[in-house]
Order: sequence, then C-alpha cells, then structure tokens
Amino acid sequence: MSDVAQWPVQCHEAKAAIRFLRANAGALGLNPDRLIAAGMSAGAHMACILGVSSDHAQLNGELGEHLEESTEVMGS
Repeated sequence: MSDVAQWPVQCHEAKAAIRFLRANAGALGLNPDRLIAAGMSAGAHMACILGVSSDHAQLNGELGEHLEESTEVMGS
C-alpha cells in the first residue's frame, strides 16, 4: 500500500497503458482487439478491475495521452 499514490491512481495508470498500447498497436505489432490483462497477487486484482471497468468514467481517469482510445480488455 502506498500513502503517496492513493486509489484509483493505480487504475488510471494501468488504463493509460492500455490506451497507449491501443494507439500504438500497429507500430508494436499488436492486435488492439485482442488485449488482455493478467497478473498474480496485486496484479491479478488489477487485471480483474480492468476486466470489469472499461466503461467506468471515474476509474478510466484522464491520465496520459490517447484519451480517445478504449480501455477495454478482452480478458482478465
């Protein structure tokens, strides 16, 4: 637990990463329609949050660029 980065900033950071991957999928050789989230322990918790919150404005946040990109993942 961090007393510096309070929830939901961790979710905002993860969703900013998803938007980055979607926006740069071509250059990175990714299929933006097949992104998943996975992890262990705290990472698994975040993957579950990402899996169920793609349309939740408060959890999507406004961090990073590419705010027009979806934060939806196809599996978690």
